[in-house]
Amino acid sequence: EESDEHVIAPREQLIEMAFSRDIGNAWYRLRDDSAAVFQPQNLLALAIAGGGALVLRSEVDGQVRKHTAKHRNRWGNGSTFLGNIGDAEVQIPILLGVYYMSLRNQDEELHDFSTTLLSAFTINGLSTLAIKVVTDTDRPSDTYNDGRFGFPSYHSSSSFTVASVIDEYYGLQYGVPAYVVAGLIGWSR
Repeated sequence: EESDEHVIAPREQLIEMAFSRDIGNAWYRLRDDSAAVFQPQNLLALAIAGGGALVLRSEVDGQVRKHTAKHRNRWGNGSTFLGNIGDAEVQIPILLGVYYMSLRNQDEELHDFSTTLLSAFTINGLSTLAIKVVTDTDRPSDTYNDGRFGFPSYHSSSSFTVASVIDEYYGLQYGVPAYVVAGLIGWSR
């Protein structure tokens, strides 16, 4: 007598196969997506943005840090809510949930969107971490990382990454609201 405990339903098999395929391709996708960032037009934009950030850091950074420390909850519960939306602990489960739904529903468009989003999110996270280590700026408060590694804001960069992928796939109708939310998250930081 055979047990049905180890029999996998066809849908679950498809999900497993697609997941295995995606894991096997993840490194190649990250490599290709990262290489696409390092194109001449992108490098020029990154150099200009980096120069602007250096100017702002030397001119404005201290003032912003003091103002933020003084007015930490300037929007009351809204500041906390926006901060929570920008947390990796909130964003990552949502991104993985969208990815899972794309597999479960066998939705190719959603699957392409979610794998692009996960790739962009990973590249952004690693880039943001690298910049934080290189710049090692002070935070407005010493309560996290002993007040170190404040710039750039992971909350802001990850939120703008999500917004840009939403805009790329679904257009301005969804992109603009996503950018507004990302901007509010950045402002709240």
